[in-house]
Amino acid sequence: MKRKKRIWIWILLIVLAGIAAAVIWQWNNIRTVHAVLTTDPQTASENLSAQSDKEQALLEQYKISVTPPTAKQREDLLMGKVSAEEVKQALGLLPGASGGSSAAEDGQTPSAGNEQTAPGGSSDGIPAAPDEAADAQSLLDECVRSLYAMQADLLEQLSTIRQTALDEWVALDPDARTSARKVSIVSDVLEQCEGLEKQADAEVRALLDSYRAQFEALNEPTDVFDELWNYYGEEKHASRLYFLSQYA
Repeated sequence: MKRKKRIWIWILLIVLAGIAAAVIWQWNNIRTVHAVLTTDPQTASENLSAQSDKEQALLEQYKISVTPPTAKQREDLLMGKVSAEEVKQALGLLPGASGGSSAAEDGQTPSAGNEQTAPGGSSDGIPAAPDEAADAQSLLDECVRSLYAMQADLLEQLSTIRQTALDEWVALDPDARTSARKVSIVSDVLEQCEGLEKQADAEVRALLDSYRAQFEALNEPTDVFDELWNYYGEEKHASRLYFLSQYA
């Protein structure tokens, strides 16, 4: 089992050898490889934990009553130990669900001195009408719920790509397990992951833009969608670094 996980180090070796990197890898992928080579697993884990803290602070700041997937649920999704449907069911992320517990229900309170405006305070400083404020908060919860559902689906897709590559390698006769074949398999993995990342970026951007337009129609501030997009990028990089460092 441990040997199977070593497929992740092949990616690093290929890049270091200069094979297929110029064609397949974008700059931020190369940046991640450099980070993996200069960051130990413990530091990578701490970085991911820091992102989790930032995530929780963002949820509290905007009073978002949606429970995010845990680190274990995300890792289990990637390793194929649980399905996206199971995680979404457990967290109330399926269509029509009301989401998880809020920060207030957990006995937590947003930090003092926060200057950002949660839904319910309009961008011109005039308090929104109660119905509009409730609509905005409901929309924001719905948006974040959709983002977490998309994340679960993405991790499941990555798990499928990973497992397919492992199965292909294991199924080979010993004589066929050459360096050239290894390069071919990992190159295919990289190409699929790059395409999946581009697709995810486009879908997340479209989702946030859709909810941003609805907030604008309610005359609500839209800063939260910029923060969600920035967090998405940071968390993606931290997760990539963590999983590469753990399973390389």
